[in-house]
Amino acid sequence: MPDKYEIRVAGRLGPVLRAAFRPMRCEVVPRQSVIQGRLSPAELHRLLERVRMLGLELVRLDCARHDEPDETDEYGPEGQPERPRSAHVSASR
Repeated sequence: MPDKYEIRVAGRLGPVLRAAFRPMRCEVVPRQSVIQGRLSPAELHRLLERVRMLGLELVRLDCARHDEPDETDEYGPEGQPERPRSAHVSASR
């Protein structure tokens, strides 16, 4: 099963840009847009290339491996809240 990813980009994605990331789930939060879904490594590479080609600023990339609990299972095996692994990206322009 592919891993679940959450990709955050700066700014609000309008309807046309959200359509460019279908079938991924897109949500607008303050000052950012969040793209979520399950992707294989090749699909992730293509999605990140699309982000680059559209000139979007990548803010953060989180991955929850398929063998880790989903967001519906908020507590890990020791009763502590799960935290996804993340990669913080800073863009220099």
